[in-house]
Amino acid sequence: MNSAMSVVIIVCGLLLQAEALKIILYQPAFGHSHMQFSGKLVDILADAGHEVHMLIPEWNPETTSDGTTRAASSRRIKSASHGVVFTQLDHLKDPYRMTVWRFLLKSDQLKAIVGISGEFCRLMVNDEDLIAWLRNEKFDVALASMYDMCAQGLFHVANIKPVMGFLATPAASTIFSMFGISTPSSYTQGVSYIDHIIGTQYKLPVENFRVYFQIS
Repeated sequence: MNSAMSVVIIVCGLLLQAEALKIILYQPAFGHSHMQFSGKLVDILADAGHEVHMLIPEWNPETTSDGTTRAASSRRIKSASHGVVFTQLDHLKDPYRMTVWRFLLKSDQLKAIVGISGEFCRLMVNDEDLIAWLRNEKFDVALASMYDMCAQGLFHVANIKPVMGFLATPAASTIFSMFGISTPSSYTQGVSYIDHIIGTQYKLPVENFRVYFQIS
């Protein structure tokens, strides 16, 4: 092999290596389906040559699968007290009667979710070892499940940017509201949109306004 060919091979190798990103993916362990969704994202990114690490606040301790075996590492954040709280929510105790959409419209259940999110967020932001690990790993980008706001603050503290979000469901008005994005309730789907796919459509914007003021 002549020297010119060696140079070409080395340069091509460096260019290909430069295209690979080191990614941190944030996914609270709500349930099996959410982990499968984010796990598929990990698989797709790994197939494209990227290095993906997972950060998983373990909201539901019964959700033990990461949804993938392709992650470079998986770091789970545990909280014994809220693991018990989450598994006792109505939607998990009686999923056939208490659908997720009816569950989200109950103020006590919604407050429980907000409390769980806040507890895990405080746990992570105050975890010096976790913050040091996030900083030292020099991640190029963060991907975050958008069902709670913690990832944006956590990655800001760890100086990781950009932060991009993803959802395993259609984006409801509550998601936009969390990030201060103005959305017309007459057009944006609310958390109860499933109940209104069949039926009188004029009820949807009215219901959206009700939910908006309930969580404000």
